[in-house]
Amino acid sequence: MKRTMLSIGSALAAVALLAGCASGAADDGEVELQMTWQAGQEAAVDPVIEAFEKANPGITIKVQYLPVDTYGQVVQTRFQSGNGPDVVWGSPGTGNPNALGLLEAQDNLVDLSDQEFAGDVPDIAGLRNGDVLYGVPVGVFPIGMAVNTAALEASGTTVPKTFDELLEQCRIAASNGYSFVSIAGQGSGLGSLFLATLASQWVLEKNPDWIDQRLAGETTIVGTPEWETTMDRYVEMKDAGCYPEGAASIDTGQQIADLSSGKSVTGVVPADAIVQIASSAPDAKFEMYPFPGDTEDSTRLPISFGQGIGVNKASKHVDEAEKFLAFLQEPENSKLLADGLGAASLNDFNDGKLSGIIASLSDVISSGQTVAYMPLQFPNPEVLTVLGNDVTGLLTGQTSKDDALINLDKAWDKTE
Repeated sequence: MKRTMLSIGSALAAVALLAGCASGAADDGEVELQMTWQAGQEAAVDPVIEAFEKANPGITIKVQYLPVDTYGQVVQTRFQSGNGPDVVWGSPGTGNPNALGLLEAQDNLVDLSDQEFAGDVPDIAGLRNGDVLYGVPVGVFPIGMAVNTAALEASGTTVPKTFDELLEQCRIAASNGYSFVSIAGQGSGLGSLFLATLASQWVLEKNPDWIDQRLAGETTIVGTPEWETTMDRYVEMKDAGCYPEGAASIDTGQQIADLSSGKSVTGVVPADAIVQIASSAPDAKFEMYPFPGDTEDSTRLPISFGQGIGVNKASKHVDEAEKFLAFLQEPENSKLLADGLGAASLNDFNDGKLSGIIASLSDVISSGQTVAYMPLQFPNPEVLTVLGNDVTGLLTGQTSKDDALINLDKAWDKTE
């Protein structure tokens, strides 16, 4: 069936366009489920929907692909107006504007704890609130350094295994007319992800329990030396010429263009983004490696169960929606979706069977050098927003390191 992509610039536009999109049963008894999903993943999601519809005659899924920058706002508006989709895509936890945990906190999502697949969802996936399971992961997404192999050769550089080696490769690349690290210096999207990846590396490598301790009020960002190290490393890369000229004005789209064209050699992105980058540059080859720590042994790869789906509690077709979630948990279907997203299915990740672009991460994963991607456990979206502001402010010099850390603590402690 034909899929539709909805391009929306504001929540008001969403209300106008989606007002008539409630799901229901057709006159012939067929059920049509409404689903929202992030735009850009159509090539991965559509085949899975088609497989589900083939296996379940009488149930069809109408999916609307929404731009990620406005996704959270649009979906929140739909739920608030009583017009939420039957099946909703989002990130685990409460740290992103599109987080499923925000919808769960508003009592909008079905508790899936009684489903047969519930026991297969690990706690680290971040889709539980106490005993309530409010979503299922659609894949395991490593976050690392995507390398444009042609640009790597042309710039005379090699893949660094330590942070000092990375700084040296930045200087070599710059001398040959390349930037070694692409970055979205405007802060949102891949910009905030970059600084969050550095924090996941240095803070959680030193103390894997730091998030729990901060949530319990036992520590602060200002009081954690590794957060200061995170900011120092970010500025050191600027001083070493790692970033493109005018980095503070680069947005996520330009960062992807720089990496796909080979203007930049590497970029820190989640695995699913590499698939999208590669599709825009079919003649280019990409590999993925962990962003290097101070030493090889201290290098940590952030792992994100960064995408999941849940079921609208107010849906008229909860049973059919749950059937779709169960379908996605079957190994062959889980792999079909994960492969399309550039991720690993939960089964393949647990078995150490990585393929495609992320195959080069097998060794670091099998050796246990992984940490959780920190923002999925942030208490509110404001922390990630402030982190994005720091990305820009530290580049331009308008934000000091001390102010950046203080502002993050303030955002962390913010309550509605």
